Amino acid sequence: MNFEEEMEDAPLTKEEEEKFFFAQVPQYEKEVFEFRGAEDIGERYSAITRAAKAAYMLGLFSEARQWFEEMTELLRLVPKDWNYGNIIYYQNWIFGMFAFDAGNMDEAKHYLALAASTVGSPQLNSFGPNMKLARNLLKSGEVKVFLDFLDKIEIFWKHGKPWINVWRNKVNQGLIPNCIMHMS
Repeated sequence: MNFEEEMEDAPLTKEEEEKFFFAQVPQYEKEVFEFRGAEDIGERYSAITRAAKAAYMLGLFSEARQWFEEMTELLRLVPKDWNYGNIIYYQNWIFGMFAFDAGNMDEAKHYLALAASTVGSPQLNSFGPNMKLARNLLKSGEVKVFLDFLDKIEIFWKHGKPWINVWRNKVNQGLIPNCIMHMS
């Protein structure tokens, strides 16, 4: 059994999911704190995806939404570079999470598809995307949406093939993948 299969071997309990989340809180807080103090456009540009995602995860929804809007402006001002794919992914991911939380499944699915259409980035290509929105939709019965998402991210996340294969196999068996290594 490889590492990916081991991590997906047993379903996560609610307590295990909460423990994982609370282990991430100090990092989320650090990213939000540092971003609040960033004034230079280059500094904000390179940190905005982490900060907006962290703000969302901490329940700081007004800041996450505000930073989402700033991402749109930064995309217009800054030329495409290494961070462009991160901004495309996480801008759509955040909007999709807001839609999911509001019960608007069609909008959440739309934003998940837009997120997956990113060109990738050094981070996404190596470590993969955050799977929280895709997993939430799968848990809501959106099997095809989840599998389509895997097909799309496989294009840029070459290193993620072992994870994607394990998740695809679990879904095809009627199971929900843990995706725990890709939920922060």
